[in-house]
Amino acid sequence: MSSLFTRRKTDLVKGFAILFMYIHHFYLDPSRYEGFPIYFFLGEEFVNKVAVFMKICVAMFMFLSGYGMYLSAQKKQGEHALALYSIKRYIKLIFSFFFIFWLVQLIFYPTMRWRKIYGTSLDSLGYFLIDMFGLAHLFHTPTYLGTWWYISLISLVIFTFPILFRLFDQRVWLYMVIIVLIQWIEPVKDLEYVRYLPAFSFGMLFARYHFVDYFHRKIEQSPHSKWLFGALMGFGCILCFYFRSVPNIPIGLKDGLIVSYIISFIVLFIPDFKIGVELGKRSMSMFLTHTLVRTTFFKEFSYGFYDAGLNLLVFTLVTYMIALAIDEMKVKCGYDRFVDRLIKRI
Repeated sequence: MSSLFTRRKTDLVKGFAILFMYIHHFYLDPSRYEGFPIYFFLGEEFVNKVAVFMKICVAMFMFLSGYGMYLSAQKKQGEHALALYSIKRYIKLIFSFFFIFWLVQLIFYPTMRWRKIYGTSLDSLGYFLIDMFGLAHLFHTPTYLGTWWYISLISLVIFTFPILFRLFDQRVWLYMVIIVLIQWIEPVKDLEYVRYLPAFSFGMLFARYHFVDYFHRKIEQSPHSKWLFGALMGFGCILCFYFRSVPNIPIGLKDGLIVSYIISFIVLFIPDFKIGVELGKRSMSMFLTHTLVRTTFFKEFSYGFYDAGLNLLVFTLVTYMIALAIDEMKVKCGYDRFVDRLIKRI
C-alpha cells in the first residue's frame, strides 16, 4: 500500500517550515526591525506573537528527519549497517554545507568578515575548521552565521541515531516515556539536543505506525465528513498557537506534539501545490544563506518595503532565486555527482 506521506508531501511540509522560519526571524521582536517603518496589517503585537510561535519550524525539520531516518534504518540489518547509514547521512549533510560554506567565504572575502569572526590569532584556523564542519555551536566557538547552529544539532542527532534507533525499536513506548520525562530534568532540558528529541522521536513514531495513513483511511471511509474533519483540524492548528503558551509544560514536549499535529494536517488536507513543493526542495540552501540577506549584508533591502507582508514576499523570492542558483551550480559543476559517488564507495 502506497503511503500518503510522499516525497512531494515532505517537500511541501519543508516549504511551510521555511516560511515559518522566515516569519520567526523577521518579526520575532521589534528589535529585529528597529529603525524601519513597517506597516502591520494584522497589528504589530499579534505578528510578534505569531513569529514567536513560528519557532516550531526547527521542530518540523526534526520531525521530518526522524520520520525519514527511521524508514531508511528499518531496511538496515545489524549494527554495522546502522553505523554506516549514519556516516553516509552525515557525509551527505556536511558536503552540502561545505559547498555553501566555501561559496560564502569566497564571495564575501573582500568584506573581511572572516577576520572579524575568526580573528587572526593562532586559534583562528581551528575556529574556521570547526565552523566549516558545522560544529561551532556545539563547541561554543565563533561562527560566520548564527543560523548555522542547526548543523550542530542535526549532526549530533545523526551521530547518535544508531543508539536512538535501537532503543526506540526494541522498547518503543518505554523510549517515548523516557524522552518525555527528561524534558522536566534540570538543566538537561535546556540543551537543544534534548529539547528537540521529542519532535524527532514523534517523527519515528509516526513512521513506525503509519499514523497519517491510518487517519487518511478513516477519513476516506466517511467522504461526506471529510471537509468537516478538515475544518476541525484546521481550527485545532489555531489552538496549537495557544497551547504553546501553556505554562509548566516543557517547550520541547509542546513543540513535538504541535508539529506532529500540524504536519499531519498539512499532509492530509493541503494539496501539494507547486510553489510550496519547490520552496521545500530549496529549503536547505535557503536556510543556510538567508541570514546573509536578512541581516548580515542587506538588512536595509530586507526590511525596506514598508509593509510586513511585502518584506517577506520579496525576501522569499530573492532567497529562493539564490538557493536555486546554488543548487543548479552544484549540479552543473558535478558536485552532487561527486558526493553521490563518494557515498556509494563507503
